[in-house]
Amino acid sequence: MAKKILIIASSGDRDMIKFTFGFVLNTKKSQSVEDIKLFFFGPSEKTISNDEDLQKMLADTIKVGISPLACINVSKAYNVSSILEKIGFSLVPIGQEIIKKINDEYLPLTF
Repeated sequence: MAKKILIIASSGDRDMIKFTFGFVLNTKKSQSVEDIKLFFFGPSEKTISNDEDLQKMLADTIKVGISPLACINVSKAYNVSSILEKIGFSLVPIGQEIIKKINDEYLPLTF
């Protein structure tokens, strides 16, 4: 069993993002892994920036201690950086962060 999981939400599909939040919240609450990280990359950034229900799910995720990251380059391309920061994302060059987590033995899962 993986002790650390890196969730990468890249799909712009609203239902897939909802599923991702559910998975992250359930995994965190069950304490079945040592750590779980949540990264947004690609179309998922645009989708969540325009969806209040998804933003509420994001707030619930933050409340349980998960600090979400999103790609600064993608957010700039979609012109959603200020929205993402306002709702709780830290914006970083996500590719570098993904590599760091893999090197730190996180198992990457993409949704």
